[in-house]
Amino acid sequence: MSLDKTKVCHELKVIDRIQETEDTISLVLEIPRTTGGKFMYKAGQFVTVFLDIQGEEVRRSYSLASSPEFETDFKITIKLVPGGKGSTYLINNVKVGDKLWVTPPAGHFCLPQTIHNQTLAFFAGGSGITPIISLIKSALKLHPNTRCVLLYQNRSEANIIFKKELTDLATKYASRLNIEFIFSKPSPSWTGLSGRIDQDKILGFFERQKLNQEALQFICGPEGFMNAVVSSLISKQVDKSRIFKESFTVAASPASPATPASLSEDNDLTLDSEAIVIGDKSKLSAPETIEASIEGQLHTVAYKKDKTILECLLDAELNPPYSCLDGACMACIAKVQDGVVYQNDMGILTDDNIEAGECLTCQARPASKNVKVTYEIF
Repeated sequence: MSLDKTKVCHELKVIDRIQETEDTISLVLEIPRTTGGKFMYKAGQFVTVFLDIQGEEVRRSYSLASSPEFETDFKITIKLVPGGKGSTYLINNVKVGDKLWVTPPAGHFCLPQTIHNQTLAFFAGGSGITPIISLIKSALKLHPNTRCVLLYQNRSEANIIFKKELTDLATKYASRLNIEFIFSKPSPSWTGLSGRIDQDKILGFFERQKLNQEALQFICGPEGFMNAVVSSLISKQVDKSRIFKESFTVAASPASPATPASLSEDNDLTLDSEAIVIGDKSKLSAPETIEASIEGQLHTVAYKKDKTILECLLDAELNPPYSCLDGACMACIAKVQDGVVYQNDMGILTDDNIEAGECLTCQARPASKNVKVTYEIF
């Protein structure tokens, strides 16, 4: 999807650069008053940075490591991805005083609106600590009766991102925050947990921290790490509704071209067998209109051939939530209330999302005469 970055982004100045580890930096960005509150955010959210790298537009999403309740900084953290265009460019080229094109914050990996003196358990792998530390800081500040525990997996002690900040938090909130580290390749002097994360280590943490099925669980890290944590929690009868997760990896493809579809004389639509179909399949037909509930307001727009739902809404000058535009985040997720849509692939969606009738509107295209989607209000 090609968009004019001047319409979806604001130019933000880098006012500080922090070397977190050998391959990870944080950038503190200045938010101009002219943004009109668009960069107000919740802990756990992310932004998308638009980069011009040798004439190619590259978009990358980065979580906020700062907390709106805890500090005034607006800070994103970037870990070098081997061969990654975005992270390599930012780490090697961006300095204090430079300006970046950045979208307003988005994302649903946030604290629930209501927390009843519950224990909050956090599991982070590598750079997955970025939204996790944001959530921890807000939880400690907003909910004085909650207890937070963190299990943080890294390669070694040298790879701990936010090491000093985590240590300071654990000291300041000694009675409410407990942190355990686990290293896959620790130094000889390390006496704590070591090796790859597995069910035994996760359940051991569960027992040591006296967690129960009522605790809220927050997980962010590589896919294998997250799968191990989720399966371990489910084995302890933790309900899925208490498990919140954010993935940094996705096998998404760009929104175009569209999945091949054929239209019969009586307007019945047939989709490719590999398409991800969401909604009432009995309604497959040539699309005409899209209804979208955005912030409680219902809008109706005409469908445009080969356009995604998000593209149609943006072309109509509406303001649906979105960020990465590539199916690599869940900022544009919406529930299909009526009709049917399809995607080339699942992107970052899970089987649970598909079962719940949810789609990524930057990837999804209508596949029925009328489609109605609802963007949840978070």
